[in-house]
Amino acid sequence: MSIYTTPRMRIVWQVLEAAKDAGETVVLAACRRLVEADRRGWKRHANPADYQLVLSFLD
Repeated sequence: MSIYTTPRMRIVWQVLEAAKDAGETVVLAACRRLVEADRRGWKRHANPADYQLVLSFLD
């Protein structure tokens, strides 16, 4: 079983690895919060601003 359960989480994990390499602590923290939100229930625990930050780092 893959940890990448949805396309959204594939993006989060991809950005998490890139943020680690780049030393981007703010983006890294947002990714970690989103990973936790995915485990606890995305709709209730995810912050849309965190996901927007992750998407902006992807570009």
